[in-house]
Amino acid sequence: MLAHLNIHNVGLIEQCSVTFKEGFTIITGETGAGKSMLIDALSLGLGARADTSLIRHGAEKASIEVRFSLDEKHPVCDILSDYGLELEDGELFLRRVLSRDKSRAFVNGAQVTQTQLQSLGEKLVDIHGQYDGQLILKPVNHVNMLDQFGGLKTERSAVLKAYNAWRSSYNKLLDAQERIKNQADEQILLSAYIDELEKLNVEVGEAEKLADERKLLMSSEKMTIALNEALGVLSGDFDIASALRHAESALSPLAEVSSEMNNLCERFSSVSLEVSELVNDVERLGENMESNPERLKEVDDRLFALKDIARKHNITIDELPEKLSEMQERLEGLNNLQGDISSLEHEVMALRVSYEEVCQKLTASRQKVAKDISKEVEKSLAFLEMPETRFEAHLLPLASEDWNDKGAERVEFMVATNKGQPLAPLVKVASGGEVSRLMLALKQVFYKDIAATSLVFDEIDTGVGGHVAEAMGLAMKNLSEKHQVFSITHLAQVASKGHRHVKIFKKSDGEATRTTLVQLSDEERLDELSRMISGRDVTAEAKAAAAKLLAS
Repeated sequence: MLAHLNIHNVGLIEQCSVTFKEGFTIITGETGAGKSMLIDALSLGLGARADTSLIRHGAEKASIEVRFSLDEKHPVCDILSDYGLELEDGELFLRRVLSRDKSRAFVNGAQVTQTQLQSLGEKLVDIHGQYDGQLILKPVNHVNMLDQFGGLKTERSAVLKAYNAWRSSYNKLLDAQERIKNQADEQILLSAYIDELEKLNVEVGEAEKLADERKLLMSSEKMTIALNEALGVLSGDFDIASALRHAESALSPLAEVSSEMNNLCERFSSVSLEVSELVNDVERLGENMESNPERLKEVDDRLFALKDIARKHNITIDELPEKLSEMQERLEGLNNLQGDISSLEHEVMALRVSYEEVCQKLTASRQKVAKDISKEVEKSLAFLEMPETRFEAHLLPLASEDWNDKGAERVEFMVATNKGQPLAPLVKVASGGEVSRLMLALKQVFYKDIAATSLVFDEIDTGVGGHVAEAMGLAMKNLSEKHQVFSITHLAQVASKGHRHVKIFKKSDGEATRTTLVQLSDEERLDELSRMISGRDVTAEAKAAAAKLLAS
């Protein structure tokens, strides 16, 4: 339910903070007091398109905060989940900030788009004015309303499941048929690619090995010169290894004289041995190192070929073996494509038959529900002093190619408000008073079994009075047994049916005019109803009539 509304700098409302409860809340006020501004502010908070003219004169920005107390099973929770959000201790906070050049929206502190905020707002509050294009008026919504009224969830799920299965298989068939048109060209191209890759016989890591070898081959001449120079230093005219051995021989007789002499001899021995091994390694490497331009050309050619084909497929060289396997599988699939198409054609036909069967079952159920709806709506209309009105839910068959996940027909609500008048689409009903009562009757019927929500009726009683107004008030009160209902009204007959009464009024301090809301006490409520009956000068008769309305 709508738990709290905080408005700052919207129109004449400088600052307004009001807490709401369950049940039926009446909102009244004199003409021009700011009732429409309240609805505009609430609509903004629920995601309506920004209108900078709503920013209070002299203010830089306006803000609206709306807090809801919700059950975790409320339909809005699915939308929240899609946005990566969730309720916070069973509460949802919507906030809208409107400045002269931009608008920002927030849900539980996280910034969202205006469209996202609107998608949430539509699930939370239904605002209905006398001529508003409500969800209930739009034919596109009628099929869902009929199915919900009839409890056809199982049948609808079966249709959706069968439709998705058929459509998925049908799309696969279309794809296969498109591919077979180009099968010959694709087979030739794939075969050429496969042959090229098989001849290259690429191995993972081969390019790295070739690059290392190429580097070595390109440096072979320099390495040979350097090795020869090093060998000349180590074993030339002055043989370092021989000199070290000679020094060791000179010192060895004195090794037993002291430990220092012994250690010195061992070090000469170790170094001479290391130098000898170093000379051998330099000689060996020099013997094996030779310039090989032919091998260098082979390596260059191989690397070029690998890079060229990798570039052709827009992948790395190491990914070429995997690419080969992938193309081999694709070629095999193309070779089997004709058989796949035959199999898919049989599958599509079988799934279409199953889909049509569940559609027919749903249609039969809808035909029965349509009759029940007519009775329920006409019963509600009779309560609202429209006993001659006829209402029917028409099932309009779709062309077979237009059948969809909702079934084989569309639904449109038809109405005739006067006896002898032909039925016409709901959206074409002309009289304002009749539209309001019709909408109220439909809400009584269709909102009976949906999740609790908040309904705002903005002066829908315009153009009616007497018993009709009283009936409309009772109808809204009946709705409030399950839903939170607000009614902005000028009629005492409606206002007397509320569980609580809020008054909106203007105050001026001589410099500025401000609008505010207050909840009325029982005595204040009696005074307000009296004023609504008699006008500015409250008479004893008006007060008595108001007291009688409250007691009824």
